[in-house]
Amino acid sequence: MTSRKRASLLIAAEVVAVSCSKIGPITGPALAPGRADFSVVAALGSAITAGFQSGGLVSRHQTTSYASLFAAQVRAHSMDLPLIDGDGIPPLLELKHFYPPPIQIGPISTTLGNPTNVGLGTTYHNLAIPGARVQDVTDTTHYQAAPRDTFFNVIQRKHGSLARQIATQLDPPPTFLLFEFGSSELLRPALNGTIVGLTTVASFADSFRLALDTLAALLPNAKLAVVNVPDVTQLPFFTTVSNKQLDANGKPVVDANGRTKFLLGPLFDSSGKPLPLSASDQVLLSARSAVANGYGYPIGTFSYLSGSPVAGQGIGLTDAQVLSNSEVLTVQDRVNKFNAIIDTTSRSVTHPHDFAVVDLDGLLRRAKSPGIELRGVVYTTRFVTGGLISLDGVHPNDLCHALLCNELIGAVNAKFGSNIQPLDPLKFATPTSSGASASRSP
Repeated sequence: MTSRKRASLLIAAEVVAVSCSKIGPITGPALAPGRADFSVVAALGSAITAGFQSGGLVSRHQTTSYASLFAAQVRAHSMDLPLIDGDGIPPLLELKHFYPPPIQIGPISTTLGNPTNVGLGTTYHNLAIPGARVQDVTDTTHYQAAPRDTFFNVIQRKHGSLARQIATQLDPPPTFLLFEFGSSELLRPALNGTIVGLTTVASFADSFRLALDTLAALLPNAKLAVVNVPDVTQLPFFTTVSNKQLDANGKPVVDANGRTKFLLGPLFDSSGKPLPLSASDQVLLSARSAVANGYGYPIGTFSYLSGSPVAGQGIGLTDAQVLSNSEVLTVQDRVNKFNAIIDTTSRSVTHPHDFAVVDLDGLLRRAKSPGIELRGVVYTTRFVTGGLISLDGVHPNDLCHALLCNELIGAVNAKFGSNIQPLDPLKFATPTSSGASASRSP
């Protein structure tokens, strides 16, 4: 299916999706909770659980996060959210131009949205905070560290540790917890083309177990669902911009021997000339503008990424614009080890915790290839046209949140013997997960 046809289908779907501000459970058999109690659902996590997408946090996507969808589907008592109005914080990205190429994306506006529920007397049921790490569940030390302080001030509001807030400041207290951490521990360094600052495996293990132990002590009767960690290096932010020199038709340029020519990178030879990237180096989405302006292309060649020929600058891409192969492997190894910690803890006999494991990593791997088919249309994680990742190239859009909610439902049903009915994901399809609303189209 072409990108234009897919976009048309998604735009049509959004007309339906944005017409309703409240989402109720679909009709089905009476809910049988099994060993779980879904009367009060609460969530701790990072940007994914908060509903952050297209570069910002805004109410129209907060209410369609997988956590909100799950709470509605199990008919939870309520789901108070730290809602942001207007164009969001920061203002969300929108699709400025789609066809003909190149795609153009930019902020909806320069006007920040405002928190509309900041005066809530209790804590929020969804206490997920963009940028939060698992150590933040029990440790308040870094809540005010920039740039994370923006969302901690809006959501945590200096009301104590996340664990104590979620356990002691809701009445009635949570009976079922959603728990999602690990992405923030890896993303911030990787988005800047480095592995400096990645959370260590030992630190994640200690913080993860301490968080679960603390929550178990505070909420001994609550059941949990833990979302595992996705391989962030396979998200569109890391896979969209080619590391190859491309011709006017978007095809790789080859030398006289048929070998692919790669873009110039941040390393230099002994004479000071920039060296080409390796086949496994990843050019970040943040380098798109530089590549369009001829950076990474040798003198005498042309970049066509802008839609017109631009002479090569002969200047390599910077280290912050590239995740090298060795850095990619380091991040992937960290993902695998974080997920092994989650799996091992879920099966531990000597250190038992009663939680379901939700395979977000597996969901996104399937979405990348071969894709997920819904009513004859295959959706993927391809940037913009794939239909599952928002315009920041990192965070799931509404449709992907619905798929994640179904993944959650399946894991919870299998673990606790409940019979929660799945969602119809296409009710949440949007053209891109941009700033679209009933009065504004992307």
